[in-house]
Amino acid sequence: MDSDHQDYLLEGWTILETPLEPPGELACFINISEYLEKLLSSEDSKIDHRVCGECVEKLTLQMEQKWREADMEVMDYSMFLMKIQKESFDIDLIQRGKELKDLLEEEENLKSELSRAKEEEEKVTTELEAQKEINKQLMKKEESFHKIYSRYLHSYHFLEDNMITLNHELGYARGRVVALGKTNAFDATFNIWHEGHFGTINGFKLGYLPSAQIDWEEINTAWGQASLLLFALARKMNFTFRKFRLVPYGNRSYIEVLAEQNKVPLFESGSFKFRMDDSLDIAMAAFLDCLQQLKESKRGRCIIDFPYKIESTRLQDPTSGISYSVKIQFNSERCWTKSLKYLLTNLKCALVSVPILEKEKERIFFKNMRSIRHR
Repeated sequence: MDSDHQDYLLEGWTILETPLEPPGELACFINISEYLEKLLSSEDSKIDHRVCGECVEKLTLQMEQKWREADMEVMDYSMFLMKIQKESFDIDLIQRGKELKDLLEEEENLKSELSRAKEEEEKVTTELEAQKEINKQLMKKEESFHKIYSRYLHSYHFLEDNMITLNHELGYARGRVVALGKTNAFDATFNIWHEGHFGTINGFKLGYLPSAQIDWEEINTAWGQASLLLFALARKMNFTFRKFRLVPYGNRSYIEVLAEQNKVPLFESGSFKFRMDDSLDIAMAAFLDCLQQLKESKRGRCIIDFPYKIESTRLQDPTSGISYSVKIQFNSERCWTKSLKYLLTNLKCALVSVPILEKEKERIFFKNMRSIRHR
């Protein structure tokens, strides 16, 4: 279609006047259709407009295409209508009414359950709030108890450390007690031995020989040590001597004769041979008597048997059967020295018997304790 014919056909249509964009094919078809409908319906049926054959042919083709599409839609709708008409819509209204009634009753029941659930929810919410408050109080108590627990735990660890320390100290003390229990204090304090023909106590010789002259100061000191040992043994055994009382006083020790209220010295000075005073002989005989009293006492039964038998003022050698006097008068230096050596040997036997006495005391103590428990 040329431009002149197109302008002529579109004359009088405002929507086609100077469009911003050229109309599409469909818009042109609609405009032309409307124009033709208006033209045919007008009173003036005389058509004096000239239309080209190409435009008519194109318009005819478009109209036929639209007609075919509309015809197909009509056929689809007719088939769908026939299908719907063939379907059965028989509905059991009574059954549906009953179902509706059941559904309404179920709805009411559900509403009731919902109401009860809401009430239960409110109750649970109230209880939850109360439990939260209780939990809050418990948390405060727990915090307080935790602080108290921490203090007690600190005290416990402190006491535990002290207990460990005390156990170590106790173990050390027990070890010391065991070591001391095996130690004889008397034996450690008084060392009785021999040196050649002489008996010694703590290194001091007791006796006199022309070939080995010992001064009186050493002899007096040895007698002081011996008197101290015998005094300590008697005190350990809780024994009291009859007729005599030992007074250890170093190298000036003496013995009291209780009946005569007299003191006889266990020391001497001056010459050994030419002596007119027999007080030392009396004191030495009294010492030997005290040693024999201790051995024969009830508490002296634990003392090991003396290897040298005591007979008044003499000590008997078991191998030869010869007795040696402890007195200086009418005695030789050799015999006197030997008798003192035997005396110190008997005294050492008494000294060694101290641990036996301790064990006997422990046995008696535990025996008494057991008897008390059984009462």
